[in-house]
Amino acid sequence: MLSKSILAVSLCALCAGAVIRGGRAVPVAASGLASAGGTTLAARPELATTNVTTRIRPFSFSRAGVVMRGTVQDEVSRENASGRLEFYTRIMVDPGSTGRITMLRRSSFQPSRSAVDAGWRIDGQGDVSPSAAERTPDGRCVSFGFPGGIGAGQSSRFIFIRTDARRHRDEGAILLRWQSGSEHGTIDLHGFQPDR
Repeated sequence: MLSKSILAVSLCALCAGAVIRGGRAVPVAASGLASAGGTTLAARPELATTNVTTRIRPFSFSRAGVVMRGTVQDEVSRENASGRLEFYTRIMVDPGSTGRITMLRRSSFQPSRSAVDAGWRIDGQGDVSPSAAERTPDGRCVSFGFPGGIGAGQSSRFIFIRTDARRHRDEGAILLRWQSGSEHGTIDLHGFQPDR
């Protein structure tokens, strides 16, 4: 029997849809791959939030000379104006890592709790911005690509997924894709997800 995270990743691989176009986040109903652009609180006042919960999720992987270590900062915030939830994620790669993180995928965003839009913050912490994002048409998965990778000692900008949910639970899945030379693979983590 497949584990929940492997099943989620398999379902996510079936199809993709756009979440980000140009310099701003947009509704995520369209299909296809899109270029990513950042935003600020000044440009998007609806992003004003109050933190609900934060969890630091460590990851560690080693195989045949490849070492990948770091943490994922997984946050749930409530929009001050609407009361809806936003899911923020930031990847931090340890200085001793020999590879790079090239993609982050969050799953368990079904249509009933679907993502409204997504993007990344240029007014927050981090070194590396995503260059593309995609979403499955069923709303289950949202992915952010980092083609140059997040390398040793670097961190991603905060990426966000706005939802229509008002509750959350810690039963979702986060997948990180890594690369080191010709070697590549994935790391599975738990993550927050919207709830009905």
